Amino acid sequence: MTSERHVLVVEDDPDIAGLICRRLRSLGLSSSHVSTGEAAVLVVRGDPPQLVLLDLLLPGINGWDVIEAIRSDPATATIPVIVTTMLDRDGFEHLDVQGFLVKPFRASDLERSITQVLSLPEAAT
Repeated sequence: MTSERHVLVVEDDPDIAGLICRRLRSLGLSSSHVSTGEAAVLVVRGDPPQLVLLDLLLPGINGWDVIEAIRSDPATATIPVIVTTMLDRDGFEHLDVQGFLVKPFRASDLERSITQVLSLPEAAT
């Protein structure tokens, strides 16, 4: 597997972001990390990734606003988004996202969501 697929990790907790980025590398994916919603929108518009892993509770503009910004721009509207949050999924079914992981989540759940969204081969466990 090559690292031509790039994932943007939007997470304000550096420890969680580090764990996610290491897991992405183990899947053969490249990644970058930003910690604010504003930075996420700038990165997505400037160099669109193949996937965004997005925390909803961010400093500055929140994850809901990031989703809205991504979906409202025709150049980025089809980028898949997987939400990673401490919030319960109830009430968020309306979000235009391809996955929803409630923290703390298992690495295997993260991998499963990513492989499904990006159509990667299943990782051997």
